[in-house]
Amino acid sequence: MSICHLCGIKDKNYENESYFRTVSKILSHNISQEMLSLIKKLEYESFRDKFELIEENEFMREDIIINADEISSKLINDLQNTVDFDSIEVKNKFRRLNEYRVAVPKKDLDNINTKPIHKFGIAYVDMDDYDENLGVIRKNNLIF
Repeated sequence: MSICHLCGIKDKNYENESYFRTVSKILSHNISQEMLSLIKKLEYESFRDKFELIEENEFMREDIIINADEISSKLINDLQNTVDFDSIEVKNKFRRLNEYRVAVPKKDLDNINTKPIHKFGIAYVDMDDYDENLGVIRKNNLIF
């Protein structure tokens, strides 16, 4: 939320306007015209095949775990060494790890120093790669 420099009042509309400006930059009017043309020609199958409400992978997120303290470290280590995947104990460990879970854009995963929790298809980052104010640190971001 921005604050007006003249009166000091918080301006909710500024964020909304900023969001819509960003969205309108992403939108392609050429694609819109093509889609309208397909509808006019009653080419619904082609329309359905080309229609995307949200671009694939644009807003897709993946959960990762923040290895923030001794508790999360022990849970991750226990999961790395588990042999009984269906046990209630494993499920409870994942429930406890939910406290340390954050969602990041899939497109950013290559720039995040993740480590896999083998056998489970989920990744984690150590506290060196996380900042409480900035979130998960990308490899191409420098913090001073």
